Amino acid sequence: MKSWCTSAERGRQAGRQAGRQAGGQAGRRAARQAGRQAGRVLGWGLPRQRGSQELEVIRGQSSEIACSVVVSPTHPLSIFQHHRYCRKLSKMPGVTVKDVNQQDFVRALSAFLKKSGKLKVPEWVDTVKLAKHKELAPCDDNWFYTRAASTARHLYLRGGVGVGAMIKIYGGRHRNGVCPSHFSVGSRNVARKVLQALEGLKMVEKDPNGGRRLTPQGQRDLDRIAGQVAAASKKQ
Repeated sequence: MKSWCTSAERGRQAGRQAGRQAGGQAGRRAARQAGRQAGRVLGWGLPRQRGSQELEVIRGQSSEIACSVVVSPTHPLSIFQHHRYCRKLSKMPGVTVKDVNQQDFVRALSAFLKKSGKLKVPEWVDTVKLAKHKELAPCDDNWFYTRAASTARHLYLRGGVGVGAMIKIYGGRHRNGVCPSHFSVGSRNVARKVLQALEGLKMVEKDPNGGRRLTPQGQRDLDRIAGQVAAASKKQ
């Protein structure tokens, strides 16, 4: 059974056991100090199993008591493995998509998708509107890459969404002239083609619970681009 024990707690446990054997206030105080020292050396703040504690109290002349405490923890991590574990944690990426400016991130991811040349772009990208409530086609020629980058970012923040959720996210106000305006959803075909294009890059996969989600490879790519955006913002 594992237990979280600090060096002070192990010292107090060792002190109580040594005090019972030695007797007297001086014996308990000396045993407690020796237990704290042993806990500082062997503690390392790791979850340890309750190991066997061998206490040996030697009574000297007058009231001086020498106490030696030997603690044998049974935790599988040794001190060397603990340092390797900390070194491994230090190499983990420190910047995620949530830590950078979202507009800069979408621009950077859109440029990355365009530069890769692997994103499958439909033939009708220059002649289509993005929703029925739109009056004109997109002014940006690279709107498909921007929409794909925005979709990947949304799946990073909240996975498990499909075409039905995407058309609501990219919906807008339908103007009815002098009549009140109403909300209108986006194009289903555009949302479906974007998700299928991201699936072709192995960045998105189908979620067993419904909708789509990012793959581990896609999450690594987005975190890497976020790190580049953060580094570029620091230089400015």
